[in-house]
Amino acid sequence: MENNELIYIDIKTDEGEDIKCLVVATYCVDEAEYIALAPVDENDEPQDDIFIYGYEEYDDGFELLSLDDDEFDKATEALDAILDEQ
Repeated sequence: MENNELIYIDIKTDEGEDIKCLVVATYCVDEAEYIALAPVDENDEPQDDIFIYGYEEYDDGFELLSLDDDEFDKATEALDAILDEQ
């Protein structure tokens, strides 16, 4: 995220629900890209939950990728380190 600009994206759950999320961070671990998202309330205030996905960016958009348990743990540890530095 450049210039401290807040970025929001909408994601769709497996149940078909749309959730507006704040992009907390995008980061790389072992050459894999990840994105951390915090759902927001009706006032765009971030909630306590954080969703972590694999992330691939294309010229015309991006794709969120599900993570297996091991990869999720690795991505979570890296995010914790990033947030601790801030």
